[in-house]
Amino acid sequence: MVTVHDPHHPLWGRTFRVAREIVRPNARYVLVFHGDRDDVLLKVPVAALRPTTSDLAPTKLTEAAIADLVATLSGWENS
Repeated sequence: MVTVHDPHHPLWGRTFRVAREIVRPNARYVLVFHGDRDDVLLKVPVAALRPTTSDLAPTKLTEAAIADLVATLSGWENS
């Protein structure tokens, strides 16, 4: 069993049974069974299966960008 840990992957948080691992010179991925069906395989990059320090999606906003947004909205609300 493997779990998709990459929060940017569409299958994030789901756990699958492994069918087999494929190693190529330029790519590594795992073929997993979809649900209880043994006739449907999904290809998942090995990198998406590695646990991260946090399973929460990292923010793309900086503290300065949020402060700027709050200031802009405050000015807009007062006009």
